[in-house]
Amino acid sequence: MLQFLQCLQVGGKKNWDRKTLNAGVPIAMGVDTAWKTYGTTNKFAISESWFNPVGIADRWMYSPQIAVPATGEIYLQWLGVSGLTGADADGYDVKISTTDTARASFTTSVFSVVAESDAGAFHSINLNAYRGQNIYLAWVNNTDDGYYLIIDDIKMIVPDLRDAVAVSFSNINTTLAGGSAINIGTNVYNNGSDIINSLDMTYTINGGAPVNANITGLNIAPFAQGVVTHTIPWTPGDGTAYAVNMTINNVNGLADAVTTNNTISKNIFTYPNPVVARTPLFEIFTASTCPPCNPGNANFHTIVDPKPQGDFVAIKFQQDFPGTGDPYATTESVNRRGFYSINSIPRMEIDGGWDGNANDFTETLYNDARNVSAFADMSGTYNRDDAAKKFDITVNYTPKVNLAAGDAKLYVAILEGTTSQNVKTNGETEFKQVMKKMVPNETGSAVAAVTAGTPQTYTATYTFNGSFRLPADGSAAQHINHAIENSIEEISDCYVVAWLQFAGEGKVVLQAANLQRLSGISNNAAVSNMEVSLFPNPAVDMSNLSFNVVGEQELTVKIIDTKGQVVEQETGIYTSGKQNMTINTKDFANGNYTINISGKNVNVSKSLVINH
Repeated sequence: MLQFLQCLQVGGKKNWDRKTLNAGVPIAMGVDTAWKTYGTTNKFAISESWFNPVGIADRWMYSPQIAVPATGEIYLQWLGVSGLTGADADGYDVKISTTDTARASFTTSVFSVVAESDAGAFHSINLNAYRGQNIYLAWVNNTDDGYYLIIDDIKMIVPDLRDAVAVSFSNINTTLAGGSAINIGTNVYNNGSDIINSLDMTYTINGGAPVNANITGLNIAPFAQGVVTHTIPWTPGDGTAYAVNMTINNVNGLADAVTTNNTISKNIFTYPNPVVARTPLFEIFTASTCPPCNPGNANFHTIVDPKPQGDFVAIKFQQDFPGTGDPYATTESVNRRGFYSINSIPRMEIDGGWDGNANDFTETLYNDARNVSAFADMSGTYNRDDAAKKFDITVNYTPKVNLAAGDAKLYVAILEGTTSQNVKTNGETEFKQVMKKMVPNETGSAVAAVTAGTPQTYTATYTFNGSFRLPADGSAAQHINHAIENSIEEISDCYVVAWLQFAGEGKVVLQAANLQRLSGISNNAAVSNMEVSLFPNPAVDMSNLSFNVVGEQELTVKIIDTKGQVVEQETGIYTSGKQNMTINTKDFANGNYTINISGKNVNVSKSLVINH
């Protein structure tokens, strides 16, 4: 492929110009010129369409003079991204002038879109009509009361005749139902100038024997994409990990000019059978300076607030934009946004899969998330010392599929139930489920190789340091330095959640959990002197529970499973001294359990693993 023009960067490329006829004040990103560059080494151009007073953007970006080659198939390509979707999406025109950059000279419109994709879309137009000529290009943001528009990766190319690109699988995701035959489909992009009528496909499963097929009857135009389906099906099993590899080649019976883009791979996991009850994870990326975030958060809470609060996990990640950003934006919350490659808010992720605007969240999406099988059992507990601002955390989980080292990560977050001091400009006066700290940080903890059904336990301790500080805004310079300070408004309103998430491309959440608070820290001797032990642990058919009691008191001993259900309990009067109790475990399912001992001045727990 011969490429003439690569990544034309407004403000970073000589002779690019930006002009506007709209005199309104931009309020989405604070962009005070018609187009502005963002980024460092990989820049993109951005313009706004949300003004006060409301009006049409009419923001123009002109290219320098471009010499179009005299021969070959010639195409102009670029990437467009809208800041929002639906009625608030940005649209634009691409115009050409053959004389100069005077606005009146751009008499030919070669491309127009009313609502650009908020996920980003690549566009290609044929420039054969301008062979051998000098031209000027203009991108015109003509949106009336939108948000913002990004243009990037502008280039002019003369493509190879045959260049088929395997983009992605069309019908298999990171998670998949087993037991049914699948004809594996591939999204194929034609990056060549010939129409694709046929090609060869080869897939392998877990590095096994290649399965080959020649696929005919295709009609994929240059710079268009189509789904090509293998004719020989594959039937995956339940609760199994697979590595799927697909290669395409021999376009129209001839060798592909570029073979480096012909192969795609994906690690997938089929759902366990029987189904594992799921606690879905709802992540919302929001900010107190984001006007659309207000109705987005309201819509979310309208749906979830009437539900049992233990049936889901919700986290709000406050962000550093638009404008000055939310004061409770942190390095961790911003990096979590980067984990999903999010470029606009409000944004919501459901179990790492559904990616949309919180305003579009529905009752159906909630129910769908609850009804999908999880890939693990998970529960956990935490002790919170309010005076020391210290959390002792235990997470128990049992994967239902085999996991190789690096397949998944465990994430733990400390949230504050309600905050109010981060009020800014979007009309919200309080904020729910605000992430304050990820433990140990936003990168999570790698899960070692583990066989399905093998209980695992993770423990951690975190202490909020220093005193409270309210950042002035969400800028990086204002982010809380967790080594010396914190932004906790009320430590007694803080709690802990955890989730397991696939670490690869799919980022699907295996399971999430709201951890249960066991106790605070007290100076009472009944608490400080109680010693608890379990042996054997892991247990097969039985385990001996021993605990030391100070003074006569009534105590309740509970056995709690990973779903937070009390599966057995006993209450009695215990005298001072060492107490022994035999726990019969032969009728309990394998997994992680919590043994909790509670009374008037006592609330302590011990983890028990049962593995028959």
